[in-house]
Amino acid sequence: MNKKKVKIVNLSEEFIEKYKKLEDVIENKYKLKKGTSAVAFLEAKSEFSSISDKLKYCREVRNFLQHEPKINNSFAVTPSKEMIELIDYIIDYIENPLRCSRVAIRMKDMYYCKMEDKVLDSIINMDHLKYSHIPIIENGVLEGVFSKTSLFNYMISKRKFSLEKELKFKDIKEFISPFGNNSECYKFARYDEKLDKVKDIFEENYHKAIRVAIVFLTVSGSRSDKVLGMITPYDVIK
Repeated sequence: MNKKKVKIVNLSEEFIEKYKKLEDVIENKYKLKKGTSAVAFLEAKSEFSSISDKLKYCREVRNFLQHEPKINNSFAVTPSKEMIELIDYIIDYIENPLRCSRVAIRMKDMYYCKMEDKVLDSIINMDHLKYSHIPIIENGVLEGVFSKTSLFNYMISKRKFSLEKELKFKDIKEFISPFGNNSECYKFARYDEKLDKVKDIFEENYHKAIRVAIVFLTVSGSRSDKVLGMITPYDVIK
């Protein structure tokens, strides 16, 4: 009876090999200067903050394996399978970044209105569905965004504190700009853009004290294109 040869996987050697691949992937992705610690660089990025401690631990284990002598020709420390799986995950994450199309609210699932729709009816639906914004779309193109701020600005400007039942969005067009208002704004990006890019849009504007409520997605990232979907800060966090 022939016995099958079973390959014994040395986890320490596998870990060192994959860690080296991770370093190469990071260096190529972020164009790091020679001498920069690739994994330490990743630890400091906000994008990887949730696993920075695990990355640091992997880095320390790798340094120990590389620089400490073996005992009886064996590594003194054996990394776990979970550590190797983590490295595999990070390599895949960097090489195959998540795209907006994967997390966006698609056009077919969006609640939106047209200029001819009545404001009061839409507000009732908005409250029922627990939405904070209503995109106003005509022929697939974004023409405005209605929010509580839009309503407030309209009432203050017109000195009206009740809404006519027949009031339509076209009647308050100046208060539903597709670019935003004094408290928030809206941006555009390509539908197949990397999610990291959209995350940067939210973060960069936040640091400028500008609130981006929604990033709308089109084929080219232009406002004149048809809307294919949208992303909110919640979608990025989720």
